[in-house]
Amino acid sequence: MIVRAEECHRQLEDTVNDDPDIEALRLTPSDWRQLSDIKNILAPFNEYTEYVSRDSPSIHMAARMFGELRSILLTIKERRGEWQKVSPAITVPVSDGISLLEKYHDCIKDNDIYYIASVLDPRIKTKWLKTLPDGEKIIDRIREFLKKAYSTPKQPVSTTPSTNWKSFEYRFLEAFQPTQYNVAESDIDKYFDTPTISTGFDISQSQSEFIRNWWKANMLEFSCMAKVAQDHLAIPAAEVDIERLFNGGRDVLGIRRFSMKVLEHYDGSLDSSENGSPDGSVPVIRRPGTLPGAHPQFGSSGPCVPSRRRPPSGNTDRSPPHGLRQDPPVRLPTNPEPVQPFNPF
Repeated sequence: MIVRAEECHRQLEDTVNDDPDIEALRLTPSDWRQLSDIKNILAPFNEYTEYVSRDSPSIHMAARMFGELRSILLTIKERRGEWQKVSPAITVPVSDGISLLEKYHDCIKDNDIYYIASVLDPRIKTKWLKTLPDGEKIIDRIREFLKKAYSTPKQPVSTTPSTNWKSFEYRFLEAFQPTQYNVAESDIDKYFDTPTISTGFDISQSQSEFIRNWWKANMLEFSCMAKVAQDHLAIPAAEVDIERLFNGGRDVLGIRRFSMKVLEHYDGSLDSSENGSPDGSVPVIRRPGTLPGAHPQFGSSGPCVPSRRRPPSGNTDRSPPHGLRQDPPVRLPTNPEPVQPFNPF
């Protein structure tokens, strides 16, 4: 709304100049500056909202997004950096926003699931957690939790002779097969202790897709951590998709939105025509501006749509004047699919 108001600034001024009765509604330069400050403050919130609604990222971005928004609001409240010239009146609602955001930020700090998901990017791992005041404690805590929750000790390899057929390659490698796997070092510790991968960040690539593809390609090397990624990267950062799935109006306004296009063809006038119903007693709905013949969308087959209105008494002759064409009736599909209520189960 503020963006549209700034785009129509000159038109708004002209409107007030033309009508002295609304002079009290004229926005002063101070008002325009305050609106600009509000727009700049809301810009990151708008960006993050569109991001979680459009790209549907997993939960690995949630903790960082809340931390970023909290940092921005604190900077605005203290009027530092680019926010030095912001109006002092703006800091009052910003303080209220910080209080509301703290509730969600505290919820993240009390749930390690957000921190676990944040280390699943192999290009970052624990780098972001180390920037937090208690980052080292968080890393140690989630490391111990993962080792308990995803412990999969490997069983010793059976050394009894096998009666199955052995290929040439297997017989060549059999002499080097260990009697038991090395379970001293968990791949969870290996993932946390090894450096991040050196692959750069491609601006044209979906970062979430890169993370999923990397774990798919390295699931054999990091079997336990791959299970962690499978469990946590499937959690969405927002409930947008869930709301769409279980919304009762989804079938009407979502998937079957195309069905509402039929309503566009009901904007014609009501005519009682000899070309309508066989006896000419029931008016039919006609679309103005169409050429004689079949309707371009529904073809030439299908019944005319009778109106439920009663024909007026008396003279019902509404034939168009001489020289004006008469539009054909709108035709609907012969077997339209009924709209059924959504049932996820």
